[in-house]
Amino acid sequence: MEIAALDVQRALFGLFPSYRNSPLALPWPRMVAIGDSSGCQSPLSFGGFGAMLRHLKRLSTGVRDALTQDALSQKDLGLLQPYQPNLSVTWLFQRAMSVRTNRSLAPNQINDLLSVVFQAMDRLGDPVLRPFLQDVVQFGPLYQTLLQVSLQAPGMIPKILQQVGVAALLDWMGHFGALGTYSALTQISPLLGSWSDRLPEPSRFRWQQRLEGWIYGAGADYRIKD
Repeated sequence: MEIAALDVQRALFGLFPSYRNSPLALPWPRMVAIGDSSGCQSPLSFGGFGAMLRHLKRLSTGVRDALTQDALSQKDLGLLQPYQPNLSVTWLFQRAMSVRTNRSLAPNQINDLLSVVFQAMDRLGDPVLRPFLQDVVQFGPLYQTLLQVSLQAPGMIPKILQQVGVAALLDWMGHFGALGTYSALTQISPLLGSWSDRLPEPSRFRWQQRLEGWIYGAGADYRIKD
């Protein structure tokens, strides 16, 4: 047989564990989940190690403060792995790019969706595109992207709704609203930070971790570097 007559086909299989309710909550005191064990990663891209690098400064400072302020209860240490709506909103995106068991989609539906989304982000520029590519979702850029997609390809919305389901969409809207709330809270974080610095231990640790949770949960820790 001639080489030109060969029909080469490649099958690619892979598994990337991700968690809908993340980060994972530990039920014990004096323990902190780090990296993959924390579940603190986007279901779209980075694994736990990549997510840990983004949070390395926050986690290292938080662990130090927890030790020095004797904030080692399960509840206190849980503040080191807070709810982050900018991660939770990505779960629906993962659902929209996957096919569930015993379901079928149009052959190009997922590729068409990705094409429309990235074209919209590209038009909106680096402030929208670059954070998303680096696994940081922010309220303003996400809202702009969704608006652009709905205007550019309105026929895509019913297809996505049929694929992910109404319940998943309603759940996502709650996280999207929380992302907007966290973004607003970051505007008053500097004032509360100055106030929390004067609190006694371990109340100071608790409030500082809440403030950090708002900042990272809104993606406000990200800055575009030239």
